[in-house]
Amino acid sequence: MASISFNIFRHPSRPEQKRFAPGLWLSLFTGFFLPLFIVLGFWQLSRAEQKAQWFAELNRAPVSFNEMIFNEQSLYKNTLLSAQPMSETVFLLDNKTHNGQVGYEHWCLFNTGRGVVAGSLGWVAGFADRSQLPQVNCKLALNNQPATLRTPPQNPLFSEQANSLHSSQSNIWIVQALSSDWLQPFTGEPVVAFVQLNNLPSAINIWQPSTITPEKHLAYAIQWFAMAAALAAMFIFAGVKFSKRSGHDSD
Repeated sequence: MASISFNIFRHPSRPEQKRFAPGLWLSLFTGFFLPLFIVLGFWQLSRAEQKAQWFAELNRAPVSFNEMIFNEQSLYKNTLLSAQPMSETVFLLDNKTHNGQVGYEHWCLFNTGRGVVAGSLGWVAGFADRSQLPQVNCKLALNNQPATLRTPPQNPLFSEQANSLHSSQSNIWIVQALSSDWLQPFTGEPVVAFVQLNNLPSAINIWQPSTITPEKHLAYAIQWFAMAAALAAMFIFAGVKFSKRSGHDSD
């Protein structure tokens, strides 16, 4: 006689739960870094656009300095500058090399029809003996001198507080950085612009507009957005997997 058995204690099978529960620490980690990566990506995009505008200025015809409008977009504009030396004070920007030789970047102050500008005359060689200085002066009149507007020179390790007057020269400063505020005691008024004087006879121009091109900024932006996408994918995947394991553990 056939027997029929019943298992009254077996639970009916239930479908796997798929609720999203990534956990507190993963949520905090993602909540902090995901917006950060996105913000950094858009910041790199804005820098790429800004650099593209700046580099475009380098290829445009110069305009008269007296006709220029100064704002953030004025950087890297080519201009024609007419000015007289404001003083005999020389500023030698320290730790500047050319072809492996240590030297300085030679800066002077000039008085234009619309304010004082600080101008770089280019690179000059230094000496192994730091007490010796190159023969420099600021006795240079400018007449429609080609120039390019640039940012104030800054040293990532030192500020203007490290600038010092040379021990044996009363009119020569060895400087690590320059700014409008720091130069104001020498001028009595704010410096309206920093410029690179171009095509000076026997001068060596070591200034480069920027070491990071718009294309590099765009590549960095793509990297930040890719990291944000990877983090978001990891967050979703880990949250779903965690939910599945919790569903099994509760059986």
